[in-house]
Amino acid sequence: MIVLLLSLACAAVASSRPAHATEASAADLKKAEALATEGKVYFRSKLFSKSADKFMQAFGVSKRPALVYNAARAYEEAGKFEEAMAMFEHYQTIASGDAKGKAAAAERVASIRARVAKQAAIDAQKKAKA
Repeated sequence: MIVLLLSLACAAVASSRPAHATEASAADLKKAEALATEGKVYFRSKLFSKSADKFMQAFGVSKRPALVYNAARAYEEAGKFEEAMAMFEHYQTIASGDAKGKAAAAERVASIRARVAKQAAIDAQKKAKA
């Protein structure tokens, strides 16, 4: 499921551009595509922090919002929940016209917040018993 979502988000990279983005040159798009491909390889290899870095490097070149979503998923899988939430929230601000993507990002943030709260409660119970 994770790989499917990541693949769908990466596929959207090829066709989505925010209306406010400056057109990237063909060379920039090629560089961004190569960086995104590296990000996918790292993700599949469960090297999630490296994956997120590559997706954000690709975003820096192309400004394609799907790359921010991919970075957020990689941070989430790495257990870097604060970074994941920040990236999902950033995605929501830049993904103009993508209501489904924005809704999915909002759901991910809610899920992460619930997971973090649940873990905090468990940790507090353990500490109280110690």
